[in-house]
Amino acid sequence: SFGKVLKPTVGIWADSEHALQALEDLIETRDAPAREEWVEQCQQWKKDYAFGYVKPPNGLIKTQQVIEATNNYLQKSGLMDSKDVFICTGVGNHQMMSCQFIRWTKPRSMITSGSLGVMGAGLPF
Repeated sequence: SFGKVLKPTVGIWADSEHALQALEDLIETRDAPAREEWVEQCQQWKKDYAFGYVKPPNGLIKTQQVIEATNNYLQKSGLMDSKDVFICTGVGNHQMMSCQFIRWTKPRSMITSGSLGVMGAGLPF
């Protein structure tokens, strides 16, 4: 059902393998130096304006703390770089906080609905 949530610029009804193969030749690669400059700028912004939060009193736990602790474990154990680690989220604040507090080292390692999923379902049935 095209356009149910977002109106697509172009609706494509096809097997994804065939559609992606047909679209592959249309992809324009970016100038590598320009991309490197952009990535460096983003990295500097991340240092200058790092995400943070105020920890709650009395031993209460915030979502950010859980995600940050998960990230710390994955980084310190070396799993993030040595294994194919995928982070899967449902829809909600934890989805956005995962993007903020997980230090991604590999592309395409987050599985999420992009806000088009059903709340309360983090994994396929």
